[in-house]
Amino acid sequence: LAIDPDDPAALHLLGKIELAIGKFGPAELALRQALEIVPAFAEARYRLAMACLLQGKFDQALSEADHLLRTAPRHLDYLRMRAAALAGRGDIEEAVSINAALVQAHPGRADLLLTYGNTLRPLRRAEDAAAAYRNVITLVPHLGEAWWQLANLKIGALDNEDILTLRAILASDAPSGDDRCNLNFALARALEDRGDYGAAMDAYRVANRDRLRVQP
Repeated sequence: LAIDPDDPAALHLLGKIELAIGKFGPAELALRQALEIVPAFAEARYRLAMACLLQGKFDQALSEADHLLRTAPRHLDYLRMRAAALAGRGDIEEAVSINAALVQAHPGRADLLLTYGNTLRPLRRAEDAAAAYRNVITLVPHLGEAWWQLANLKIGALDNEDILTLRAILASDAPSGDDRCNLNFALARALEDRGDYGAAMDAYRVANRDRLRVQP
């Protein structure tokens, strides 16, 4: 860029890197500059929508997603972006509708089911959210976020069989990093809910210790 400040590919790459390291404002500026030069640069526009979303600029993220969807109305990532922007600004019902359609159109996608479950939570559709999380767990048993979201959904969401399953997963080599942290948090919450406070505190200590290890 020092040689050619109007190189759209370089501006896009700069924005991509800044997104990756959490510099969302500078990323937005670089990506907007790339789009001023090449308005049809779809990848740059998608990352601009992401930069806006991560800054809480939900209307702007929605506008960029809608721009992309006009040329690719069934694009999975663009639809997910639209749903996330809608949820961010409080249009939960419409976000749920999009996520439900994506789950139906792409069966077996644990990530889509997880997002769908998370979007249901503000609507207090606990049973539907729980079903989505359990479907995620069926697909990816060691996915810690699904277990934690399920455990944190309501008191007693996890039963004794779930506790045995969590302990078996944690005893295996399958989970690592964030998954292992969230699995221990889920186990701790389940033990706490059933009144086993000593074991719950042990699990919370392990979870928090591991969380410190995986945080950047």
